[in-house]
Amino acid sequence: MKTDNSVRRIIEIEEEASADSPIHRLPPLAKLLVTAAFLGFTVSYGRYELSRVLVMCVYPFAVFALSGVSFTHCVKRIWPVIPLMALFGIGNAFFDRETMLRVGGICISYGFISALVLILKGILTVMSCYLLAASTGIENICGGLAAIHVPRIIVTQIMLTYRYMSVLADEAGDIFCAYRLRAPGQRGINIKAWGPLLGQLLIRTADRAQTVYDSMLLRGYDGSFPLRGRRGKALTGILYALVWCGIFVLLRIYDLAGALGNLIL
Repeated sequence: MKTDNSVRRIIEIEEEASADSPIHRLPPLAKLLVTAAFLGFTVSYGRYELSRVLVMCVYPFAVFALSGVSFTHCVKRIWPVIPLMALFGIGNAFFDRETMLRVGGICISYGFISALVLILKGILTVMSCYLLAASTGIENICGGLAAIHVPRIIVTQIMLTYRYMSVLADEAGDIFCAYRLRAPGQRGINIKAWGPLLGQLLIRTADRAQTVYDSMLLRGYDGSFPLRGRRGKALTGILYALVWCGIFVLLRIYDLAGALGNLIL
């Protein structure tokens, strides 16, 4: 069931990437560069700059609105990031207890704020990468990487890894199903069987990979794939990249959230 759900999620992301919207029609390279800029600017903020990190939410929510990518599906798929980042940031709340501000008699420490910033950064970065995949598609992303002269072998490796994750999931599902049939009523996999099962998965995956590679050679594979993705209008892509990069620079230089808060107060 879990492997089937994983394969279904990959298919759903590919279906979202094949939609038609202003974001989907943009050149892949423009979206790739804007995502990289967003990641760089988001992680560059200090650990106590919660308001400034919150302002960076403008980019993913704008992309959600323009692309039609489901926000609900995105949250369901990236929710494991929240407890993971909370695990990394929870220590700050215990070790950095100096009071930063008081809200209604409740003391909020610097450590608690830094933990929130870390969680928010993790959510925003993963969300932006998900939006890139769901609005572009792996083939278009690889085409964008090839356009900036990323080595072909790396581009091919990324595309094949993504394409054949479903194959690996199917093999893992077959092995687990066979184990359950031989151990009815047992919850999970006995620790003594972990090694043999991983070995079987490695062998089955290697055999399947050899079959896939032989099929590729028979179809004329010469070490690279012809990437035929959406190209979009170059001028539109340049304008899109310049506008968003300008917004990121403006938000990085000026504390607009702080200025707005002071104005309201």
